[in-house]
Amino acid sequence: MIKKRNFIKIPNPFTLYSLKNKLQAAFAAFAAIVCFILITFFWYYQKNKDIQQIVSLINNISLQIKNLYIYQSDFRFYESINPQFFRTKESVYYQEHKKTTNQLRKNLRILGLKSDITSHYNVENTIREIAVKINAIETLFDNLVYLSLKRGFKDFGLEGKMRVHIHAIEKNKYLSLEKVLALRRIEKDYFLRKEEKYIENLKKAVQNLINEIPRNQPYSQESYKLLENYLNTFLEITQIEKQIGLGGNEGVAQKLSKEIKQLEKEIAQVRIEVLKIAETRNQQVSYTLFAILFITILLTSFLMVLVVRKLSQPLGKLSTAIHQVIQSNFAPNSEIPLINKQDEVGRLSQDVRLMLAKIKERDAELTKQNAKLALSQQTIKKLSEIGRQIISTLDEKQIVKLVFDNLSRLMKNTAVAIGMYDEKNNCLWFAGGENGSMTYGMDSLDNDNLLSVWCFKQQKIVYINDIEKEYTQYVQQIELPEAITQRKSFIYLPLTTNEQKLGVITIQHKEKNAYTSVHADILANIATYTAIALHNARAYQKIEKQHQEIQEKNELVQESILYAKNIQDAMLTSITKIKAYLPQSFVFFKPKDIVSGDFYYFSQFQNLLFIAAVDCTGHGIPGAFMSMVGHNLLNGIIIQAQVHSPEEILAKLHRAIKNTFQQNDIISRDGMDIALLVINKNEKIAEFAGAKSPLIYFQQNKMYEIKGDIFPIGGDSKQVQRTYTKHTIKVDYPTMFYLFSDGYRDQFGGKEGKKLTSARFKIILKNIHQETAEVQEQKLARYLDMWIAEANEIQLDDILVIGLRVE
Repeated sequence: MIKKRNFIKIPNPFTLYSLKNKLQAAFAAFAAIVCFILITFFWYYQKNKDIQQIVSLINNISLQIKNLYIYQSDFRFYESINPQFFRTKESVYYQEHKKTTNQLRKNLRILGLKSDITSHYNVENTIREIAVKINAIETLFDNLVYLSLKRGFKDFGLEGKMRVHIHAIEKNKYLSLEKVLALRRIEKDYFLRKEEKYIENLKKAVQNLINEIPRNQPYSQESYKLLENYLNTFLEITQIEKQIGLGGNEGVAQKLSKEIKQLEKEIAQVRIEVLKIAETRNQQVSYTLFAILFITILLTSFLMVLVVRKLSQPLGKLSTAIHQVIQSNFAPNSEIPLINKQDEVGRLSQDVRLMLAKIKERDAELTKQNAKLALSQQTIKKLSEIGRQIISTLDEKQIVKLVFDNLSRLMKNTAVAIGMYDEKNNCLWFAGGENGSMTYGMDSLDNDNLLSVWCFKQQKIVYINDIEKEYTQYVQQIELPEAITQRKSFIYLPLTTNEQKLGVITIQHKEKNAYTSVHADILANIATYTAIALHNARAYQKIEKQHQEIQEKNELVQESILYAKNIQDAMLTSITKIKAYLPQSFVFFKPKDIVSGDFYYFSQFQNLLFIAAVDCTGHGIPGAFMSMVGHNLLNGIIIQAQVHSPEEILAKLHRAIKNTFQQNDIISRDGMDIALLVINKNEKIAEFAGAKSPLIYFQQNKMYEIKGDIFPIGGDSKQVQRTYTKHTIKVDYPTMFYLFSDGYRDQFGGKEGKKLTSARFKIILKNIHQETAEVQEQKLARYLDMWIAEANEIQLDDILVIGLRVE
């Protein structure tokens, strides 16, 4: 007979008995899935970031190539007529061209390092070709700079040498001055039109002069050599211009432009190839990411179903039982089923059963406490009402009176007092009493035998129900004021808020054991409200005082600014005086603040009228100071120094500003933009020069604009000498001139809240230029007000527009 064996059941170490362990396992699985998703997204982000960096790099290269074209164009446009360039042989455009070329090489090297792009998509050859072309462009630009310097301008280079020869020819008394002047006209015609026929004409003219020179005369050889040197220098200049590419010739400049444009096409092709790569990679990565997300969703769904099945069934059973108990209003026969599980759900069912038993025991106790709770609620409501009354008061005396009256009503036969801290006299000033009668007194903070002093200094409660036995807990030797020697029970509480000591509050009684913790709590509530109210009252008094001081200071500042405006107005010429010389003129002047950084200038010297619109750095008081300096300097230059040519006036004004503000030694941005017009009514001409400010004028209903030079007056540049351009305008017909600052055209407004812009400003001037001066000024003001109001904007800058009609 085979005996039945009894096997010992060994617990599975992987069995999760604890609900905590089950949740931890589930969350660990979720965490692993989340980490996998994050890693996948990071990989996707990194791939996109690499492609975006390459595209951004190619965009930078494309922009730098465009800059190369701009620098070579600006070099030809500006430096070919800039004496400073020929004098110093230094050019900012040449330096920027070199810097951009080096950056291009660096970016191309970085692009070449992206081997995963260049090796797979035939971009490497194009990059090498671009690098070679950059070297060729740099060589062509260096050649352009060399040829430009060699050709020269005015007194520099071959043109300067040619001028020396022609001036010597003009001074030669043996040559016909009429034919020499004809020679100069042919030379100027060539430089204006760049046509070959003028070269041949010049050669013939020189030969004619040579043929007229008498032979075998002492001066013949010298005259012949002068003409020969002049002709050779002229021909050398024409050859250099052909090399540069002037006059429609295929030269260095045209080759340079073609090379740069070809370079732009090649880098655009590289960009197209890279974008194709990016599109292909994005598709591959997107497919991979979609597959990973699909797998992740499947795993997550499986885990959620598993967790719900393991946890929801016992919890649902327990929840149903608890709900039934609640629905029965915890009836005596209600029960919670016992769930035999070894995890937290089983223990929870046991705890709920125990809690249900405890609830039944507490029902009786709660019934007894309801009556006490109702009384406490009444007390809390009353304290809340008292607190609102106290906090809503901003007068210290009224606060003390409210506290005294309310505490006296709450606590019958109790003395109430508040001691206010006086830092100056180092004491507590008391106001209080009992039975509705208030008295006043003072406790010195130097007396450490007083309970009020101990409470204030220690910032702790004093709670005494038998003064004779309990005072030693607070002071070594008790000292009571004569008025309270018969009292036996005391409570003192400090009044403090935000760590600021305000004083103390106290209640006192003639009987022993008069107070309980309830009285202390009531007093603590009142003390909190009182401290907040006193703090607010003092803060309000301080704010009122500060407000009064600020208002007084603002009035002083306003008076000073108004006085400054009177000074600035006195500096400016009255419109009446301007109209005496130019009857049809107006000045639309609207400072942003009371004083202005814009100002207008008018003066008269003999038959000349000087009018300027000036925009100084800043506005308000700083701008006004600058405007006064500028006005005085203009007077000194025009009236005292008698400099009357506008470009010379601006050059001297620039030097004066640099010297006045020591801008050669310290960094200072102070300066100004100016449009200066000089009118000679006798000769019917007007001369204009501008520093960053233009001139607009109308003749025969046609608008003309002359832009000012790009350099301002003064500023942070170290350039002491500046050359400005003079423009001459014939006033054969009635002409309407406009000079202005940038305030009007830069004002934000309109339906879209944008700048008014120069284009819109010109349209306004075109529409009004035939009106009288008064009507023009009114329409400018009305349009500006409507423009600002339409966007609910404010004026952003000083505004100045000057209109002058010269008949």
